[in-house]
Amino acid sequence: EVELAEAVPLYSFGSMNLWHWTLESLPKLLALEDAGYTGQYIIPAPGWSDPQSVIRQSLDMFGIDQGRLLSSGPIYRVKRRILPQRLSGFQLKENMPLCEYLRGRLLGAAGTLHGAKRLYIRRIGRRKVINEDQVLALLEKFGFSVMTPEEHGQKEQWRAMTNVECSVMPHGANSTLTLLQKPRSGAVELFSNQYVSYNNMHAVRLLKLRYVPMAEELDA
Repeated sequence: EVELAEAVPLYSFGSMNLWHWTLESLPKLLALEDAGYTGQYIIPAPGWSDPQSVIRQSLDMFGIDQGRLLSSGPIYRVKRRILPQRLSGFQLKENMPLCEYLRGRLLGAAGTLHGAKRLYIRRIGRRKVINEDQVLALLEKFGFSVMTPEEHGQKEQWRAMTNVECSVMPHGANSTLTLLQKPRSGAVELFSNQYVSYNNMHAVRLLKLRYVPMAEELDA
């Protein structure tokens, strides 16, 4: 057993995923930091998807000392345990002040780019666009560039979105990045007709995005 003076557990379901972490855990942590909390956070232990790469990069953006991060797994005896209110990422579309707060803090941490660009965000692994070469050839005619998030650090990914006037991307955690697009910009999200989930309506409402979901038949 490990004895701690105080700690906040931040390893809710899916917290190794950029969407779940950013929308469900990060707002709590930022609010605690603003309130003067200086204790430790318990985050998921490394696993098959290396969840701490998402979490640790995120916290590094905000200057959180890595020494304040503990991995889940051991038994902790905590004298003062802080349990923030449960938050679902889907709830943010009904809470514009919190959504605006999160966007502001991310912009402050990531920095902003000038100008305007159109961006296709490539997805690797599963849930990919089968005819992506054809899609990219078409988008190139309209001035789109391509970003593969896995080739960039998280701070760089967020900053890359700040001058985007139109984005196109397959559905997935990467679509979380739309929160830092330019207000009233465009966003096209590509779905399989077997799974359509509007996870980013908070960004659509806050930024008044011209949002176009497109569903296509799944190629098994």
